[in-house]
Amino acid sequence: LIEKMKKSIQDYFKKKQVIDQVRENQEGENQEGEDQNA
Repeated sequence: LIEKMKKSIQDYFKKKQVIDQVRENQEGENQEGEDQNA
């Protein structure tokens, strides 16, 4: 059970990192095409 929790926490942080990166990238490109990535 604990191993499973550890793994899900790792996955959560990986996803969070990716989402943060995507957000930063989108904020950089926001002026041009907002609807492209919707």
